[in-house]
Amino acid sequence: LRERERERERERERERERERERERKRENERMGEREIEGERERERERERERERERERERKSYSRCLCVCLNGVSQCGVCRSRH
Repeated sequence: LRERERERERERERERERERERERKRENERMGEREIEGERERERERERERERERERERKSYSRCLCVCLNGVSQCGVCRSRH
């Protein structure tokens, strides 16, 4: 009788261990998904920053009034080299 009880207890312990392992795997998957999503968000932010930079550059060209297109190495209006 005691032997069967010990066997049942060992089986319950093995089941608890399997459940803990499944939970660790689920948690690792969730962490991986959060990490991937964070990387995607950082990439989107970098793209937005590049877009803002392109917009600033475009606006600076439009303020030049073509002074820098006449062979002047540094534009007197937007202060950038073209």
